[in-house]
Amino acid sequence: MMRKKIVFFSVLLLAFAMIGCRTEEPSTAMEDIVEESTTEESAVEEVCTADEGEEVNEEINAVDENEETTDEVEEIDEGAGSEIAQEPRIIPNQPSFLWIDKGSDSLINEFSTLYEFDYFLVHGFQFEGSIVMWAEIPMRDFSIITVNHEFTDENMYAFVEESWLVAHEVLVGEGIVINGYHGSGTLPTSGFAFTDENGQTRYFTFIENMGYPTDPGPYRWIILEFDNTAGHFVARMFS
Repeated sequence: MMRKKIVFFSVLLLAFAMIGCRTEEPSTAMEDIVEESTTEESAVEEVCTADEGEEVNEEINAVDENEETTDEVEEIDEGAGSEIAQEPRIIPNQPSFLWIDKGSDSLINEFSTLYEFDYFLVHGFQFEGSIVMWAEIPMRDFSIITVNHEFTDENMYAFVEESWLVAHEVLVGEGIVINGYHGSGTLPTSGFAFTDENGQTRYFTFIENMGYPTDPGPYRWIILEFDNTAGHFVARMFS
């Protein structure tokens, strides 16, 4: 009887030992699963981090490309502006209200009053002959001027260099005789200025028409009005 009890207890202890081993194995398995899950999560985080880094790099590259494109557009705009600046300015033609002609005796006798100016004062050379100038509007503070030129962007700019007062007022029907006038080819080096009835001071230079009598027509003189502040020509008239 005692032997049976000993055997029974031995079997019971063996059974408890086996049960204990079985209960510990799932715990170890769960730990392995948790470790594998943690490893997988770390791998996923690394992949996500790598993807985010690639997206950030792509955004930076896109910004750099946009900046380069913007710089190229600005360079194109600057180039276009320089091309426009280099285009010659077109001088508009206007009907003339000023007239110039050679000082023949018949023409001089048509004026009620004549004001004279000696062109020797301008260039210091004495020449034969004269020209007559007149206008269809009153002219105050009529002056003979010399013109200085500047050349930029394929355009010529004119500015008053010196001036000589000829008459305080020249009315319609009166004329100005310039004795000993001589031109300087196609480059206008002298002209005149006056104040019109609106109180505006206007500046003109003139040259002989080298294409007379066919181009641009039967006109001996080309009169150019210019802005003495900006220097550009604002109108062309023929006489």
